[in-house]
Amino acid sequence: MSTNIKKCPMCAEEIPLAAPTCPHCGTRFEVKIEGYCKNCHTTRPASEDGKCQVCGNDVIDLQIKSTPIAAAPQVAQTPAPSAPSTPQVLEIFQRQGEGVGLRFGTSIIDQLIIAGIYFFCVVIAGSIAGAFSNFRDATEILNLFSGLSLLLLPVIWFLYFTIQEGAFGTTIGKLLGAYPMSFRVIKLDGGKIGFGRAALRALIGIFETNIIGAIVVASTPLKQRLGDLAAGTLVVDKTKIKRVEFRSNSALFEFVDGRQDELVRVDKGIITKWLGIPQWMTVHGVNREGKFLKIRGKIIRGATVFDAEPKMAQLRAGLEKIFQVPFKEVLEWWRIVLIAAILIFGCICIAGIFILPEMSNYRY
Repeated sequence: MSTNIKKCPMCAEEIPLAAPTCPHCGTRFEVKIEGYCKNCHTTRPASEDGKCQVCGNDVIDLQIKSTPIAAAPQVAQTPAPSAPSTPQVLEIFQRQGEGVGLRFGTSIIDQLIIAGIYFFCVVIAGSIAGAFSNFRDATEILNLFSGLSLLLLPVIWFLYFTIQEGAFGTTIGKLLGAYPMSFRVIKLDGGKIGFGRAALRALIGIFETNIIGAIVVASTPLKQRLGDLAAGTLVVDKTKIKRVEFRSNSALFEFVDGRQDELVRVDKGIITKWLGIPQWMTVHGVNREGKFLKIRGKIIRGATVFDAEPKMAQLRAGLEKIFQVPFKEVLEWWRIVLIAAILIFGCICIAGIFILPEMSNYRY
């Protein structure tokens, strides 16, 4: 039997799927036609010719549901498909490391902090060496101080990354340098790396924080440097959603760093856009323990921009369907303010370089 044909439950005659009434016995049907609208970015009611009844654009994945109004008892007991009866999984981002460009800013901040710690320790050690130089040969003290200064920098580097990544899975630079993203070091299968893997990464990192490390990151499939390859780790953006499992009355979020959050209620959903392109999805809701959650997931690379199918739009449609809460779209104003501030600062710098010297040479 064709997919566009249905069998009447009263007279067993085959009739068109979209027919509201059986021409043989008069049985009436409730017919619903739905499809995914690319313009509305959600599932919308559609007409028989495949047009969205909200904006009038074409829809895809047209679905026709026909239910007898005067049906047999066993048909009437079938629940309406307002939510998936079995879990449906939506895969969004793959678990892989971030590229060289995004990691560069985090590395610069970490190196500046290490340089500050090193300078502070050298000043303290120099003061102590100066105090002891009155009791011993000054040349011997100076040689000892110089040797310890050379060894101090790699020791600070090693301890800085080992302690922070081993305990927290991240560093100050990885939190601040990629904001509003947030980088975390994880194992290949997700989860914490521990102090052993962190120490191995830090030890190798002493020798590869240079162009060689950047080339290795850019050329490996999972964007790993040598320390990551040796320790079996990844540097990921923990705001990326790996997959979402839609259940009958909840949605289970799994992020690329292995974290999981399940929402049983959604109070508000916001899509933040920049130049018309969705950037972030923020969902406010409640989990099974009754705690309020704020889930903020990155949308842009690999989801709405470069994939043939808009996966985050599917996520939005699924959440709106289950929780009956429409999402709002807002503009990301802070980017406009930041760009304007950079342009103004650049103009001031240019004026200071080229205009002020000319004015100072001008004689009245």
